[in-house]
Amino acid sequence: MTVRAKFKCHSKVMRESGTDTVADLTFFASYGEGKDNKDWSKWTPGGTLTMTISNPSAFGWFEPGKEYYLDFTEA
Repeated sequence: MTVRAKFKCHSKVMRESGTDTVADLTFFASYGEGKDNKDWSKWTPGGTLTMTISNPSAFGWFEPGKEYYLDFTEA
């Protein structure tokens, strides 16, 4: 089973970590009309995701204000 949630990128902060550049990302659960988030939240969803990425080719993929699906699948 996979559970899908929709999160909106709130912020992206670029910083130096040792000799590498990393991006600190913060996302909040996105809500609105439609069936998005119905898999995991009956009413208004709530959630925060923070992550740090160090892959330069992924830096430009995430942009504040844009929404992204987050799929949870058991590993």
